[in-house]
Amino acid sequence: MGTKLLLTILAAIQRLMGLIAGLFARLSPEKYAPQLNWPSPTGAHAVGIVDTVLDITERTDPHHQGHRRLPLKVWYPAATINGYKQRPLINDTELPIFIRGMTKAMPVSAFMVQRIGGSLTNAYQDAPVANGPFPILLFNEGFAGTISQNSHLAEEIASQGYIVISVDHPGGASASAFPDGSGHILNDDLRGMMMSPDLMRPAMAMKRSKTFAERYEALKGYLAFAPLEAEGRIWVDDLTNVMDALDAKKVPSPLLPILEQAELGKIAIAGMSFGGAASAAFAHQDNRITCAINLDGGQFGSELLEQPIRCPLLMVHSSFATFTDGGGYNDFFYSYLGTADDEDHVARYVIDQTGHIDFTDMTIFGHGPVAKLLGLGGIEGSKMLTLTATLVSSFLSTHLKGGADNNRFDGTSLMATNPNLRQQDMTGLHAWRRTQ
Repeated sequence: MGTKLLLTILAAIQRLMGLIAGLFARLSPEKYAPQLNWPSPTGAHAVGIVDTVLDITERTDPHHQGHRRLPLKVWYPAATINGYKQRPLINDTELPIFIRGMTKAMPVSAFMVQRIGGSLTNAYQDAPVANGPFPILLFNEGFAGTISQNSHLAEEIASQGYIVISVDHPGGASASAFPDGSGHILNDDLRGMMMSPDLMRPAMAMKRSKTFAERYEALKGYLAFAPLEAEGRIWVDDLTNVMDALDAKKVPSPLLPILEQAELGKIAIAGMSFGGAASAAFAHQDNRITCAINLDGGQFGSELLEQPIRCPLLMVHSSFATFTDGGGYNDFFYSYLGTADDEDHVARYVIDQTGHIDFTDMTIFGHGPVAKLLGLGGIEGSKMLTLTATLVSSFLSTHLKGGADNNRFDGTSLMATNPNLRQQDMTGLHAWRRTQ
């Protein structure tokens, strides 16, 4: 079956799923398209938020006409929120672009996007920044995701004394909106790339594999798909542009007072899905990054295959991305295989009863037919949001606030209070590698 025909069929199925989800949402909006009501931030700080765009005039956009423009959404500790308004998840300027993009990329209806987008977040628009210094967390959306997809996580981390900068990657995002109301939606060629049989076949072969040897062979086929790595490099280049701008303090004016309170020697990077893989790839090549977090992102490229990553990494898999032997998609990455010596700086965990989308704010729909259409795993939404934020916060605290660079993250206490969280056992994979 040709890629174009496959995409046409998949698009028709997705539209049907969106219509079904939209019907349920209209029949019972409070149940199937609720105004998001996630847990409030638990940190000591109230949270401010600004929206801006980084113009990279010296770089041509690989997906659109003109130079590369990166929307940025920034959460930070606020000095006061008195007199400032809570930001809706999707504001009126963004909404038309988000409806176009999200209904194309996900099984959701325009009504659902509008309902969800009207939810008030716990961040206050343009509130003044508190006195720092505060470490920085760069965040990357998933492929076909949005800059706002992990707003709860960003709010929670900001409330604990961090500046969180979410970097949009136009073309690969379902919707990218600019302040003047213009924007981009998911690039058709990239959508086709992710549905290509040349990518799907090895990915499914990995999922069906029964042995480490079978999985490794399938992985080599997955890594041979050059367009995936090429798009990953575009995202890494985006992050280089952002880091260079932060270093030089050549940032849009709304970000300047926030950057004055930043601790530029302590910067972490995190991302979900493709953004998590991009985060690991960027952290490995840029020594300005102290530590990295990959939330359920299959790694692209062979640079980190059986190679120790340069800095501490938290790798968290969904149960959907794991195998019957307990392994995950990225087990062959980030460390030498055959020895556990290099696992000290790679913390590998699985959250059970989760699907891929549970690592976004959409986990809040964790019940009923809409949850099934989104591929959620059954974990209660507020519980998942809290667990993800706690895990990320603990890791950041270890490596950005814990003193020595060689501190090792230990999730034992978190596992004791969260039965869905477990540490991956890599001994079987190391033992297999020693026999090769």
